[in-house]
Amino acid sequence: MKRKASTHERLVERLANILTKLNTGYQLGVAELAHEFQVSTRTIERDFDRLNTYLPLFQDEYTKKLEELNAELQKL
Repeated sequence: MKRKASTHERLVERLANILTKLNTGYQLGVAELAHEFQVSTRTIERDFDRLNTYLPLFQDEYTKKLEELNAELQKL
């Protein structure tokens, strides 16, 4: 019998998926991610707050993406 994923496991899974998308250059919409992961938009905003602690994220009213980090890595 498959057990239900814990809160922390779901968080890690979401963050890993978001990081993968950011790293490949996607611009991510909060509403779309909330729908994809079946969580509230506030949950996704908190996820981005966690990521923003460690990564430079560019954000406008609707989307978020990695900014300077990708530009710096491409120079290498």
